Amino acid sequence: MKNKVYKNVIFSSSPGDIPYAISLYKKCTNSSIIIVLGITNYKVYKRFFKHIKIKYVQAFSLRNPFNIIRQLYLNKNFFYKYLRFLKKTKIFFHSTLFDINCAYFLQRLSSENILIKYNVNITPYTRIPTPTFKYPQVLLTKSFFGLDTKFFKQGSSIGYYTTFPRLQHHKRIHLKKPINSVQKSFCKKVSSKKQSQKKILFLESNEICDKRFQNYNNFLCTLLKSLKTEGYNMTIKPHPRHGCSKILYKLDCKITEQDQTVEFLDVNQFIAILGYDSLGLAKIQSVALVISLIFLLPFKLQTNQNYAYRYLNSQPLQRIKFPKNRMELYALLKNEKNFS
Repeated sequence: MKNKVYKNVIFSSSPGDIPYAISLYKKCTNSSIIIVLGITNYKVYKRFFKHIKIKYVQAFSLRNPFNIIRQLYLNKNFFYKYLRFLKKTKIFFHSTLFDINCAYFLQRLSSENILIKYNVNITPYTRIPTPTFKYPQVLLTKSFFGLDTKFFKQGSSIGYYTTFPRLQHHKRIHLKKPINSVQKSFCKKVSSKKQSQKKILFLESNEICDKRFQNYNNFLCTLLKSLKTEGYNMTIKPHPRHGCSKILYKLDCKITEQDQTVEFLDVNQFIAILGYDSLGLAKIQSVALVISLIFLLPFKLQTNQNYAYRYLNSQPLQRIKFPKNRMELYALLKNEKNFS
């Protein structure tokens, strides 16, 4: 296996790109492999897609210098073992947002291979100058990995992506939809046979830790208790990486396994999908009502609320509803058309 030369290498960095990575894998020739970056993705592939050829590279934190040295050593070994023989190979990737490992391997592969970005609705962002408190991150990333770091702003949050000069010359392909056959086979494993006109799926991403909100626990408890009073059965879908707010375990609601990605979840048993600004609301393929509670959330700053709305509203799926208050929410849920 050490000298195996692949014709197609697909990097899969986030739960959202899993269906697209698998779609590429199916369309490419037999000599293909998916390189999985991060433990969350790895769990999904190992559990549900055992027939897929994968190699795993763990994520790491820049906060600990010893982690950086260890990761650089692991990355070099991985490259030497699996990737150094590649020439004229198609290298597919989604993005390098928050992903130093992906950029590192792309840089090493870029001189003798073909870089192809599969374009999957990247979150809109605004470039900003490097914040002063981010200088150590820029220095460490450049010194150890040879990569440049660029920063952007999403509402009040600051994010980053890593790059290098040759990355600007990649090709692009646009994947409109993941293959349905893979989705259906996955959905059968996670769906419930029980149907109910009162079942709601709630996408919750541990927002209690989100500094954009105030009194979030009170808001969440009041919301779920009022929905229960109205007779709705709640199922919580935690974020694959962030999990869900701990208080949910004390409330009377079902919680799905964390490593189940919403893109593959069978939601046909639910009459509505609730969430905040999760991109999963735009990716869910369902006839159910899709509702964002952005205007009900206790944002500290109006600018963050406005940004969250623009972010979701810019996605291809235009059927997301944005109730302005509880009365509008209940009116949407009680609409008889939603119980078809």
